[in-house]
Amino acid sequence: MRIVNVVMTAAFNMEIDLIRFARMTGADFRPTVFAAASLRISNPRCTLLLFKTGKCVCIGATCVHDAQYGLNFCLRVLLYLHDSVHILHTAVQNIVTHDDLHDYIDIDKFAKDNAISAQYNPELFPGLRVSLSCDNNTRATVFYQGNVIITGCRTTQTVATAWQEIKARLEPYRVERHAHTSNTLTHANNAVRRQIDRITYEDGEVST
Repeated sequence: MRIVNVVMTAAFNMEIDLIRFARMTGADFRPTVFAAASLRISNPRCTLLLFKTGKCVCIGATCVHDAQYGLNFCLRVLLYLHDSVHILHTAVQNIVTHDDLHDYIDIDKFAKDNAISAQYNPELFPGLRVSLSCDNNTRATVFYQGNVIITGCRTTQTVATAWQEIKARLEPYRVERHAHTSNTLTHANNAVRRQIDRITYEDGEVST
């Protein structure tokens, strides 16, 4: 299992002059397109979305520590603009994780057996969406080739509990992969990576 995205927010104690922020940092700020200034950090890799209201969202980090670093980096930059600025509070909003179970999953049968907690409409989306009992906001997206994405967790403990639950629930529906399917799986996994990006973006969507 690996973390593919951590969404973490911070609230500053004042409104921010985004035009000055963008000029100083080179952040992308197009107010007619999006209300936030977007600043990419290369090390650790993450993106900061800073709103005029003083809300900052860090997305794209692969651990909570890196997300916290990104928010602290934003604070250090803002101190050049406002020497009295400080962070009121921070919160992890979403931890997105992914794993490959190395088996096919009979998602059709799972959906039929778990109609209350599972949603599957292959004409609209190729993944099976499963609500998990460990947290009301946590859900798993399962693909037939064995890739699983879990979203909605806010702590690493919830992440661990969610993975234990989904693996146990999927166990009766696992079908062994065969060696001759490796090329097919390569193409399928590429498609899943695109879906990970899509799910990560959707669950990382923020507003003022």
